[in-house]
Amino acid sequence: APPPRAAADPPLPNSLQKWYRAQQQQNITTLSDLAPAYRYARVPAREDVDDVARALGAATGARVEAVTWLPRFLRLPAATPLKNAAPYEERRVFAMDAASGFAANALGVEPGDVVLDLCAAPGAKLLCLAEAAGASGVVYGVD
Repeated sequence: APPPRAAADPPLPNSLQKWYRAQQQQNITTLSDLAPAYRYARVPAREDVDDVARALGAATGARVEAVTWLPRFLRLPAATPLKNAAPYEERRVFAMDAASGFAANALGVEPGDVVLDLCAAPGAKLLCLAEAAGASGVVYGVD
């Protein structure tokens, strides 16, 4: 059963609820039903993903797990703040949207590649691309 709805949680318009039902998503009826369940963070290549996951879990008290479909990414509950968590402050992990990480990963950038990112702000994808291209590659970022 879905969780009880808060009084301030407005229902979605009937036409949108109907669309979600047609998509086999009967539990999406209110605005809060659309809230993401998870947030994502990228672990740079210099760090061990499992070590960072353990450290981040200990620092936040949240369940942190590797994302099986996106290398070097962790997921944790959406409401978990990263700010002031030691691994985040020590730059062992970076907040990054999974869609951006997936886009950067899908390019298959390899050491020595030259990449032009035409939608570079705020720069998280650019960092992924630069890490993949390595010191022998070049990455240009324009926004």
